[in-house]
Amino acid sequence: MHETRTILGDIYDAWRDQDLDRLASYLPDDFCHTINFPTDLHHAGGSYAGKQAVLARWQQVFSEFDCEQLETPNLMVDRNHAAAEVSVHCRHRATGLPFATIKAHFWTVESGWPVRLNEYYDVGDIQAFVSAVAERASA
Repeated sequence: MHETRTILGDIYDAWRDQDLDRLASYLPDDFCHTINFPTDLHHAGGSYAGKQAVLARWQQVFSEFDCEQLETPNLMVDRNHAAAEVSVHCRHRATGLPFATIKAHFWTVESGWPVRLNEYYDVGDIQAFVSAVAERASA
């Protein structure tokens, strides 16, 4: 479990730095990632299978948002799973608008390494942000 905690800590450090190469070094080729909100709300929602597809999604998100803060104060790890409360503060590059939320990460782990990540956001936070971006674009 200590190894898994270290690996996930390294992944969060790489995510904070928006370092896709470092993120890729921790993921198996068949890694799966699901962001649990509707794709009609934001294009980043839905499920992606395979490391390259996941990295392409993260590249798109990283190009859209600048990560100003990412904290994981409550990372819990057991043999095959891990969970984290993730506090995120980002800035939308195109508009300069801030986006802050707390999301939940649920990891599936095999032999100490992550193989799947499910992310849950407060959909209200996403809706408010998308509305603010639309208002800014129409102004």
